[in-house]
Amino acid sequence: MSSYYTDLDDALGADEEAEQYLRQRALERRRDQLRILRITVNTVKNTPVRGAKVEVKCSCGNIFTARKADVARGWGKYCSKSCKSTYKNNGKGWR
Repeated sequence: MSSYYTDLDDALGADEEAEQYLRQRALERRRDQLRILRITVNTVKNTPVRGAKVEVKCSCGNIFTARKADVARGWGKYCSKSCKSTYKNNGKGWR
């Protein structure tokens, strides 16, 4: 004959098992989502770069690559934003 307390203990054990099962399923779903995301990121990285590249010499002497279309527009003169700010301000840097 079972008592009220043993039935209650069995019920609590079943709840804990159900909770553990749900946690495990959530963890598996999250792993699947991360795996899909990782696959998506890896395929995006392997896409070819758009536009033909040319080598350009910056005012600081650094040689870098810029898109040919950008150079034709008048862009791609400087290797970085800091170089642009330095040489646009007559070599004085930030004011």
